[in-house]
Amino acid sequence: MDDQYSVFINAGAVVLLSSALLEQERQDVLNSVLFAQLVANKKYPGFARADGWHETYLGVLKDSWLQRSVAWDSFAVDDASKRAMVDWVETRFEAPSARTMAHVMRAFDDIAHLPGTHPAIERLREQTLRPENDRGEDSPASSNVRLQIIVARQGVLMDSFFVEFKTAGQGANYPLDYLFSADEVQGNIDLRWFHANLSPVLYDSIREAVVRKPGDKAANNIFAVDVQTGEVPLEPGAAL
Repeated sequence: MDDQYSVFINAGAVVLLSSALLEQERQDVLNSVLFAQLVANKKYPGFARADGWHETYLGVLKDSWLQRSVAWDSFAVDDASKRAMVDWVETRFEAPSARTMAHVMRAFDDIAHLPGTHPAIERLREQTLRPENDRGEDSPASSNVRLQIIVARQGVLMDSFFVEFKTAGQGANYPLDYLFSADEVQGNIDLRWFHANLSPVLYDSIREAVVRKPGDKAANNIFAVDVQTGEVPLEPGAAL
């Protein structure tokens, strides 16, 4: 992957930030996304009510992000589902952004080479995979999967994708595997997307609170990932 996008693990989201963004804009994206996740997690803990969780998450972002468009889909697993999630994500980008989508997919390919013990992957796994209680030999345990994919581009434009489904077993050690294979998916795959831009006027009035309220949670949830070396070049939550 070239240097046009920086890759971050932000709690339960994979975030790609364009190099065209200013330093303050990069921090604003990461901090606002984390804050919205934390608020939604508090209201709906333990993967309760995905629709309510996502509605709360969007509600927090709407305090400073101006939503331009929104879409959703739900489909059953079939032979075409191995790429269904990726294909759906690709179609959400407008034609002029096809090059951006190529960078996104290349980033995921690079991240796939990080080991499952990588601290960023461990955090992502904790936030995106939730095993259900084992219900006995006749009813094996399964896992709920929730994953966000966020791309922020010049002009502080955001595309945010939310994927949720259930899998057989306890889930993969590497959560992004599910973007490329749906072999163990049970039931439907639910997808939500929105496109928005950050309002400097609105965000200026809440920036201090968005940074202050999470406290040390930022240090434990935001990782800058160097996909070329597999290292975390910055301390989690350090100045970007």
